Amino acid sequence: MGRILVLPQGTCALSSKISVILTNKLTIVGAGRGASILKWTNPDGGLALTYTNQYLAPSIEGMTFLTTRAGGGTALTIALRPALTTANDVGPIIRDIDIRGLNPSADYWTDGIKLIDVWYPTLSHFTIKGKNEVTLPFSMQSGVQYIRSQGVFLSAFTMQHMQDAVLQGGTTLGEGLNASAFELVGVKNGFNLSSWTSGALAIQGIQNGHINAYARAIIASYIVQAHLSGLLIYKAHLSKSAFIGIELLIGNTNNRLIGNHIEDNPAATGGFTGIAVGTNAAYNTVIGNTCDYVVTASSDCVAIGANARSNIIIANVGGRSGAAIDTVSVSKDAGPNIIVGNHSASGVAVSSNSVATQTIFNNSPLPDQILTINSTTPSVKSSQHEAWRTANTSSTTITNLTDGTLGQRVTLLLDANTGFSHSRSFVLRSDTDIAVGAGSGHTITFIRYSDKWVEQSRSF
Repeated sequence: MGRILVLPQGTCALSSKISVILTNKLTIVGAGRGASILKWTNPDGGLALTYTNQYLAPSIEGMTFLTTRAGGGTALTIALRPALTTANDVGPIIRDIDIRGLNPSADYWTDGIKLIDVWYPTLSHFTIKGKNEVTLPFSMQSGVQYIRSQGVFLSAFTMQHMQDAVLQGGTTLGEGLNASAFELVGVKNGFNLSSWTSGALAIQGIQNGHINAYARAIIASYIVQAHLSGLLIYKAHLSKSAFIGIELLIGNTNNRLIGNHIEDNPAATGGFTGIAVGTNAAYNTVIGNTCDYVVTASSDCVAIGANARSNIIIANVGGRSGAAIDTVSVSKDAGPNIIVGNHSASGVAVSSNSVATQTIFNNSPLPDQILTINSTTPSVKSSQHEAWRTANTSSTTITNLTDGTLGQRVTLLLDANTGFSHSRSFVLRSDTDIAVGAGSGHTITFIRYSDKWVEQSRSF
């Protein structure tokens, strides 16, 4: 049997936490945010509901949760007991609520909404506000915290002034987060999904929202299969932190980061990185993201970390305005990755000192690629494009090109001091050598097969 509690318009003053164990379905309906007000005056207030059957998840709608204290506890806690390892029914529904302090300059909840061992909760059209503060650390800890909770759906919400707007807790369950249509302003971290220490935390996606953060818009460990897209990410103008827009800390695999706009702020201090593909990250796709208004030179739009491998980094843009930055930076200890078609308007397209061979192609601005001067076996490793030129200062006969990859095609613009020697592994047209100076000012093109370079064409 279900119960419906209807709250009238007005303020209900409370001096202690309300804790209820539900053996029936409970729906609490108010007259709307700002109309039906629950005001707690004690230091550990709020409403705590524990439901005892997955089919008895409560619904909360249309009210404001106020505290008159600095650190008033958790405004709304919902837990399922006993905890389940599988469930099929829709969980708690929380809609049209407002959580804040009575005096925003002094009063705040410690945490906004806390979900514990809950399955498939839906939270929409809600607002959570911390204390009015402009420097870290913020007094309010979290807006929505979900602990071992599965399939959390968040939509149409705003949160301001707290350490973590959305905080994932626990190292079991916790999959299926889906967040969209939101605005997070003046928070340390937008989405903190970094509690897992191993394994794989599959989430659905975070998309179509705005995050104004001091430190991280999204920080994650061991997430997989996520779709992070359509996000407008700003570094807060009062931030003094080393900012990273999206940080994949460790073990993040098979995620897609597509079409996000990430901005530094000229008024802020500290470093800036747009997207950090971190330690052991693999098989992630980073496509069509933009970094802009970067204050600090030598910043990175996309940074690839130690042992990160098999990631595809395509068509990202850095530095339309502000300091010169790398569109993509690859660390020395990174594994092999594919980096194609990225562009920096005011800096270096790709910077890499990686020991591993990277597939780097058609990133701009394109470098003027010069073969090692006076070398008879110059390297063509990690070419950003297929065009090279020779700049030999003395008579040099090239006998082979080293570090080539299968299918690689290179075109050389020749100087007057360069010739070529035919061999089984370096095949020239008609099996004939090219004398030094014979192709001066012209081009010659080779293609790499499994065990040889073969001349494809020449312009002389």
